[in-house]
Amino acid sequence: MLMTMKKALIIPTVIVVLLVGCRPVENREQLKAINRSLEYANRISQLESNLVYTNLREMQKDPGTAYHADIWEPKAEQVKLYADSIKGLLKIIKSDLIKQSDSFKLEYVPVVKGLHDTNEVGGKLLNLLVAFRDNCFTVMFPGEATITRPYVTELNYFLRVIPLLPGYTDSLTANQRSDYKNKWLTESFSKSSSLMAMIMLNKIESDVLVTEKEFIHYCRAKIPTPCGYTKFEAFSALSSSYVKAGQSIEVAAGIGAFTFDRNPRVTIDGKEVELNGDAVAVYKFTVKGKPGKHTIPVTVEFKNFDGSKEVVSRNHEYIIAEN
Repeated sequence: MLMTMKKALIIPTVIVVLLVGCRPVENREQLKAINRSLEYANRISQLESNLVYTNLREMQKDPGTAYHADIWEPKAEQVKLYADSIKGLLKIIKSDLIKQSDSFKLEYVPVVKGLHDTNEVGGKLLNLLVAFRDNCFTVMFPGEATITRPYVTELNYFLRVIPLLPGYTDSLTANQRSDYKNKWLTESFSKSSSLMAMIMLNKIESDVLVTEKEFIHYCRAKIPTPCGYTKFEAFSALSSSYVKAGQSIEVAAGIGAFTFDRNPRVTIDGKEVELNGDAVAVYKFTVKGKPGKHTIPVTVEFKNFDGSKEVVSRNHEYIIAEN
């Protein structure tokens, strides 16, 4: 009986030893290569976001885009503040990890242990990630007053594509949030080597950068650009349509940009004229009347970039010469 019990204990022990022996060995060179790629991709992503921020600030100075840029650039700046706070903490954690592990030569260093503890640096990092995610949605979709159908569609899009904290929503109960945090920290950092912890930190930074980029590109897309022209044409005009010998004529020439985007409505001589394929209203009429000066009224109505209506009216003079 005793012999049978000993055999029963030996068999599971042998199985465990065999499983440990068969477990794949961590290939550190491969992991270092992955880590380098993540770091490189993160630098490129940051540069791309910096270009968007610069572009938004420039659009605030442009009269054609300033109205909308003044609304959306501050939103992008708020996103930047939230993202920068996380990136700042990640930089500190990664620096401590390199120092404590002697460039990944040592394992079980304090910073790695603290990364999967809700009361240590891991909990602090996770709280910042949650705040970043929640606050960005609040900045972009501020309250029920703006939740129209297009906003709901856009909100749902972000919920699908944002890589940060998958499965987390603000509708979770307090207990569900606590469970989520514990599970996330365990899955992200529990039993990690120093090198794997660094890879995970760079992966989290990548998620933050992608999330940041999605939100600021959304801000940029909300600003109509004044260069939405559909047709460029050369134009020229005479300063006078009737002269005598010895008088001078001034010729103005250049390139004009003609567009359908502002929904222009053109009225010439009291008649509404449709735009042709070049986005220009052309009106031809037979001259009638007594010799002398005459005028033809032209009115162009269109919408500005801020949505306001503008009307430009001109009276063009022409002269009917005597026979």
